[in-house]
Amino acid sequence: MNGKKDEWLDVVSTVFFSLQTTLFGIGWGGVLVNSIYSNEPTRFTHSILSFYLLKTGVVGLGILLTIMGLWFARLQKTGNSKSFDISRLILLISCIPPLLIGMLFEPTYKMLSYSVTLALFTLALPIFEKKTR
Repeated sequence: MNGKKDEWLDVVSTVFFSLQTTLFGIGWGGVLVNSIYSNEPTRFTHSILSFYLLKTGVVGLGILLTIMGLWFARLQKTGNSKSFDISRLILLISCIPPLLIGMLFEPTYKMLSYSVTLALFTLALPIFEKKTR
């Protein structure tokens, strides 16, 4: 885990310090005294989940998880075996590992390549296909 547990503990102790920070976080400009970096202040964390919890609190993290849940529910509703040809399936499956790594372990969610991968994943979904007759 390379110190990620300590970082999560720092985020939780910072966010749950007061009711206001619990609900709304420390804001986008706020800094975290991170034990991974020898108690130096940083503006990011290594997980997008801990980052959103830190910056936007429980409300922002809940909104993020709700949007992701609705996105995958929509995928399950509209996705059928006819919608996924082999090239689209390969593209979707190849996008999943870098997206998960950015969500859980590394700060790659702050890089352009993460956004490009997320855009490819989104555009490869069948719900964004133009319907023609």
